[in-house]
Amino acid sequence: VMGNNFLEWQHASPIFLAQPKRHREFLCGEMSKFMVKGVEYICDCVTHIDPEKKLISFGARKSKLTYRACVIATGRRLPLLAPRPGDSLLERMDEVRRAGVAIAAAKTIVLLGAGLIGTEVAADFRLRNRQVERVILVSRTGLALSDTHSVDI
Repeated sequence: VMGNNFLEWQHASPIFLAQPKRHREFLCGEMSKFMVKGVEYICDCVTHIDPEKKLISFGARKSKLTYRACVIATGRRLPLLAPRPGDSLLERMDEVRRAGVAIAAAKTIVLLGAGLIGTEVAADFRLRNRQVERVILVSRTGLALSDTHSVDI
């Protein structure tokens, strides 16, 4: 079960959000290219899981999925850096385009999260947008990379 019928290389999102014309370089919109033979793919949002009946309900799909074991792997929730489950490829491409327009017009960019991803996004946004005067990282601890790197380094 996948929330989208396309794959996107999320680690490249700082590049394609800053340069939306490059979005297609980091995107596979043709499911046949990544589907594994013999695996059934359901591209829809899960709306309900009934653990007693072992049934999964979906948004658009009328039929339910019966399971023996259910592993919920939601991945990272990275607003804007990853597509929202249920969005079509066209909706995602429009979101990337709108973000690119906003980033290109920005003088200041504020990013919440100063971990590995946040610092990479800040660096990529600054590198690709010379008009930006300030990139501000907001951190719970007041330090960048505090969850992964020692201050002694």
